[in-house]
Amino acid sequence: MPPTTIKARGILFDLDGTLISSTTICESVWHKWAEVYPVDLTEVFKSSHGIRTRELLRHWPNITDPIELEAATEKFETDVLKEAQRLASTGKGGIDLLPGVEKLLLALNTATKDAIKWAIVTSATNAYATNAITTFSLPKTSHLITADEVSQGKPHPEPYIMGAAALGLKPTDCIVFEDAPSGVKAGVASGARVIAVCTSHKRSALEGFGAHLIVEDLSE
Repeated sequence: MPPTTIKARGILFDLDGTLISSTTICESVWHKWAEVYPVDLTEVFKSSHGIRTRELLRHWPNITDPIELEAATEKFETDVLKEAQRLASTGKGGIDLLPGVEKLLLALNTATKDAIKWAIVTSATNAYATNAITTFSLPKTSHLITADEVSQGKPHPEPYIMGAAALGLKPTDCIVFEDAPSGVKAGVASGARVIAVCTSHKRSALEGFGAHLIVEDLSE
C-alpha cells in the first residue's frame, strides 16, 4: 500500500492506549474493585476504554454521591499507579511505552521548519496523566487536556475541541490519534481528521466510526 499523506497544523494525541499502555494494570485493579462492588467485568472491559474514570465509576459501581465519586476516582487511579510501580519494581512490566511513540514525539519537538504543534488529550485525571507521563522521559508538551478540564468526556467532542483551542487552532486544522472507539467518535465529532491505532482494539472494532485512516501503531 502506498504511503498516505494527511496534512495538519496540529496533532492531538490520546494518552493511554495510544502513547502508553496500562490496560493490563487497569484490568487487574478492576478485578480487585469487583471484590467490593458488584460489577460485570466483561461489560466493563468491553466498553470502558477511553471513558473518564469518574463516568465509569458512576455507571458501573453506581457511585452517585459527588464527594464519594471524586474520592473513588482518585483512589482508582492511585491504585493503577501503585500497581504499575509494583510490577515495574519486580521486573514484570508496568505502564509500557507503545511502538513508535518516542521517535515521533522527538521528531515533533525537534522540528524547526514548519513545526507542528501538539497536545495530549486524555480521559484520565491530571494527577494520573502527569504521573504516567513522567514515568517515561517523554518529549514534553505544554498542552495537556485531562478529565479535570472538561465538563463532558469522550465520546463527546469537547476534549478535542479544547485541545485544538489550546494550540490556537480549530479542530479542522488538526489530526487526532486515537485507539478507542469512544475517542475516535470524539475526534470525528470535533471536526478533526482521525487516525485510529490498533494498539488496544482490533481493526474491526475501530471501523465504522469515521476514522480517516487505521494503522497498527505509531511506528507506521
